[in-house]
Amino acid sequence: MLEEKAMPTVVIVEPYKDFAAALQEVVALAHCKPVTIGNVAGLSELSKPPAAIVVRVATNLPFESPHAGLDDMHPDKRPLVVALTSSDADVAEANRLGCEVVLREPQQVRGLYDALTHVVKTFGRT
Repeated sequence: MLEEKAMPTVVIVEPYKDFAAALQEVVALAHCKPVTIGNVAGLSELSKPPAAIVVRVATNLPFESPHAGLDDMHPDKRPLVVALTSSDADVAEANRLGCEVVLREPQQVRGLYDALTHVVKTFGRT
C-alpha cells in the first residue's frame, strides 16, 4: 500500500465567501489543504502554521482590506505570502509588505496554482 502524503495547509485570508470558495478550489487543485479565515488576525488561532498564505491586497476598498494586519507579521517569521492584486497601488503595497509572490489579474489563477505546486514540491523538506 502506498503511504498517503500529508498535504500542506494553505490559509486563504478572504472575508467574501464566494471569492474564498473560488480560491479554495484552486488551492485544492494544487494538492493543498485550504483553510479560510476572514482576516489576518485569524492566523493566531491556528494550531499549526500554514505552508502559505493567500491574501487579496486591495488598497482602494472603502473598508478594511483583507491584507490589513499583514504588516504586523515579521517577514522572516511568516510562511510564503501570495498576494492577489488588481492595480499598480496594490502591487506597490504587496511589495512594501514583503509578499514573496505578487500576482496581478488576469494571471492570478494560473500564478496561484504554479506557486502552490512549488509549495507542494518543497513541503516537508528541511
